Amino acid sequence: MKVKIGKQNLLYPMPVTIVGVMIDGKANFVNVSHVGILTVATPIQPSLIMFGMNKIHYSNIGIREKKVFSVNIISVDDMVKADYAGMVSGKNVDKSGLFKTFFGELRDAPIIENCPLSMECRLYDTYDTPQHDVFISEIVASYAQ
Repeated sequence: MKVKIGKQNLLYPMPVTIVGVMIDGKANFVNVSHVGILTVATPIQPSLIMFGMNKIHYSNIGIREKKVFSVNIISVDDMVKADYAGMVSGKNVDKSGLFKTFFGELRDAPIIENCPLSMECRLYDTYDTPQHDVFISEIVASYAQ
């Protein structure tokens, strides 16, 4: 018999992801907890993913301005760096040297080199809620290590 436990979000565990974005000519990284598949590519639609971030995040500025970014699945080896990226704001701390990066097709989307999986994304649409920006993005290229 099931027991009612309230309004709990039970969609855990989630992979640890870092979004990489350029702001003021520097790479910035933020830990994003909830990334999800919206569509899978077909001949008539692109692959879309989405994630939400509180409007207070500095990275939102870069995403809205550049309209490109990376989504990186972090390895166990980089968990401490990923945790740090989520604890400090790029507004106050330069996080550009936190990870070794490269650029793919999109010249303003810093991709983390050491990640087992990374996606280079172009902003498709933004859904605004009172406290969060929900970014819907098209996957332009994917990289595996």
